[in-house]
Amino acid sequence: MTALSEASGGAHKVGVIRCDSRFYCPQGKSCCKGPKGQWTCCPYPLGQCCADGRHCCMYGYKCDPSSLSCTK
Repeated sequence: MTALSEASGGAHKVGVIRCDSRFYCPQGKSCCKGPKGQWTCCPYPLGQCCADGRHCCMYGYKCDPSSLSCTK
């Protein structure tokens, strides 16, 4: 699994992935809700956000909470 990074807030930017009206992730990443409900960025396009709010998996993979890994 890949750890999530903090999303940025601020003015409208071109070519970014909007999480909501205030927060965004860089192009090629996905928005996920963090463990405390804040927005975070998954480094994969169309990434699968894990329930722990701290990890994500590539598209086509699912989070396995028992092993902290991604499975196909």
